[in-house]
Amino acid sequence: MAKLTLVNGQTIISGQTNKAIDTIEGYGTKQLTWVIKGNGKVKLDVGSPSTGSKSIDISL
Repeated sequence: MAKLTLVNGQTIISGQTNKAIDTIEGYGTKQLTWVIKGNGKVKLDVGSPSTGSKSIDISL
């Protein structure tokens, strides 16, 4: 699951705030894309029950 948290009047132009991700094989990757209108930072949380989670702040 990937969850994007917006603040301060930011708006998603393209993409989903919450996105379920299919299984990713070992050493695999998955690319997700958002277009966001606004300034500042957004928070991206990704994770799964079996591997745990990771959170990062992304500057716009």
